[in-house]
Amino acid sequence: EGFLLYAPQSMLQRDREERALFAAEARAANVCVDVGAHVGYFTCIACAAGTRTVAVEPLKDNLAVLKRNIELNKFTNVEVCPVGLGARPGSAAIYGYSDIASLIPSWNTGSAARTDTVAVSTLDLLLGDRFRGQRLLIKIDLEGFEWDVLAGAAETLAREPKPVWMVEIFCHFLMTGAVNDRFRDVFEVFWQAGYQSFNVGNDLRPVGPNEIDTPGVGPNFLFRAR
Repeated sequence: EGFLLYAPQSMLQRDREERALFAAEARAANVCVDVGAHVGYFTCIACAAGTRTVAVEPLKDNLAVLKRNIELNKFTNVEVCPVGLGARPGSAAIYGYSDIASLIPSWNTGSAARTDTVAVSTLDLLLGDRFRGQRLLIKIDLEGFEWDVLAGAAETLAREPKPVWMVEIFCHFLMTGAVNDRFRDVFEVFWQAGYQSFNVGNDLRPVGPNEIDTPGVGPNFLFRAR
């Protein structure tokens, strides 16, 4: 994919369709905002495509590897924001580690055994008046905290041109199996803001209210202006 990556080999086997679509969308964007950047796989894809990138990651262990991957590739078109995003600024406990860390304590079994406190901002505050009139690609991978981020992103959702969003979202919590009560609310936020939803898989096809939680759909979705 055109860059070096310090990460577990298993990462290369996951989400191939999502990565390919993300690379194509990154090439078409002026700016990529990688929310929940983890160790920087998608950040590196965007940077390698020549796209200016904002990598948002609050967990200190992930941040260390993210910065290492940026340095390995000598990327200069990227800035790292060491915060979580939510509905309002402040601070919050983060539970778990690596790619199963979440601001929701019940997201993962045993996650409460490993906690940290992180600063929290909102997407609207993070972007402010920057990048006005530019084509944004926003990727969100936040282990159940997607609705909270959108609750702090009303101005970003309403930007013109409207950003393209790629969101990983599960209708059930990843390992506990508990129902994600905000699953449909996430889609409603996008639909009410004038976006159409697409399933990211072997093909990119529109999905509506009766399809989003059916077998074979998700967990990766793309949202773009109607």
